[in-house]
Amino acid sequence: MIETAHFPLLGHKECQTQLKQAFDEGRPHHGLILAGEQGIGKRRLACQIAAWVLSRPQNGSLFGEAHSPEIWEIDARHEEARLVFNQSHPDVKIISSEDEDATKSGQIKVDAIRKLGQFLSQTPARGGWRIAIIDTIDALNRNGANAMLKMLEEPPDNAMIIVLTNSLSGVLPTIKSRCIISRLSALEHSETLSVLNQIWPDGDPQQLSILANLCDGAPGQAQSLQLSGAVELFEQSCAFIATAEYHSDISRKLADSWGATGKQANQRRASARYLFDKLLHASAVSATGISPQQYQLFMSITFVASAISALTARLSANDLARLHTETMKKITLSGRLYLDLAPIMFHFFQEIHSQKHLKSGKNTEHCF
Repeated sequence: MIETAHFPLLGHKECQTQLKQAFDEGRPHHGLILAGEQGIGKRRLACQIAAWVLSRPQNGSLFGEAHSPEIWEIDARHEEARLVFNQSHPDVKIISSEDEDATKSGQIKVDAIRKLGQFLSQTPARGGWRIAIIDTIDALNRNGANAMLKMLEEPPDNAMIIVLTNSLSGVLPTIKSRCIISRLSALEHSETLSVLNQIWPDGDPQQLSILANLCDGAPGQAQSLQLSGAVELFEQSCAFIATAEYHSDISRKLADSWGATGKQANQRRASARYLFDKLLHASAVSATGISPQQYQLFMSITFVASAISALTARLSANDLARLHTETMKKITLSGRLYLDLAPIMFHFFQEIHSQKHLKSGKNTEHCF
């Protein structure tokens, strides 16, 4: 994740403007939900908001200063902002599914939420606000969500809770009703490329272009894909899918690579779910004769286009739709049960080359 004020924040201007207006009018809210696809910069925006709130002028009236700074134009040299972006501000607490004390499945423990309540109830160390960032509420179980709801029902003075979510539909209605909700959109393609160039200033332009096309306006997703080693694996997988003949040894090697062990297992699994979900869904739609507009950038990648061409030639739209549903269920279940992903991927590669699934007709009605 990018957490430095040295890079300009791209996108999400509507959310920032809304928040600034609320503060300037003296009506800040204690709960804020940032909702949007994974990797579009929600955590980066949350840190930017925290830095902005804590670096606002404290002399005179707390709200409505004539020269309150724009959220996207924070001075990185400001002491409050510097501490926030270095993750060392005593009045900012971030809890994440990536923390060392999170569960094996990447779930935030309920004790972490309860400690967060204690943190918010303390007097601010630097005389301003206390801010908690939860990344993400999707990683909370029912007990954790209820503990957070209690904080929102009885918020301490000058405390703000910024909640991130990849799927607003999964958030409890009682939590949503106590927060201001900002629905964030994916970045424009040009903005995505700009962020990736900030992350890898010496990166190969062609590789950065592939990453931008893979991630659909979510540069954080592109970063995760690259760091997990999934991009190279996906390219190899697409090349294998496009081959006419099935080779068990290649299939096994690829499957074993997707089934990494340790902490990397969760990263590879998430990458596999993201990439093959898009590949199979785009293929199923394409097999009906419809051009899937939402996947145009994804399908412009040469190795992706080759794999989709092979899949639509080999399998009917019905078979692809079924394969898409079943594969996503298996990958998701493997994460919940801590299962090795390798056997699932081996069966997947084996199935898409199986002769019994070759097209027997062009009936593609009622596939979805």
